[in-house]
Amino acid sequence: MLADAFGRSDGPTGRSLLAWAPRLMRVFQTLLVPHVRAGRLRPLPLPLLIQLLISPLVTHLLLRPVLEPALAASMPEVEQVRAEFSAAFLRAAAME
Repeated sequence: MLADAFGRSDGPTGRSLLAWAPRLMRVFQTLLVPHVRAGRLRPLPLPLLIQLLISPLVTHLLLRPVLEPALAASMPEVEQVRAEFSAAFLRAAAME
């Protein structure tokens, strides 16, 4: 899917992502913008805040099935991964 989206933005995956983008932007805007306005999150562009929030976890979840056979003993539980990436987002995006 990623290869299709990156290689052909007008392909089926790209069209699907474009169709969902406005809805996803509204959801994340509802979630994040009030925290920006309240001064809890840095006033970064919304797409950047979204990427800071979801990209590490999505990348981990996409790579986990490939890496797990070789790194099973050292792979943290998904809940720990979620907690660590959430904390990392707050360190990156929270106002100091």
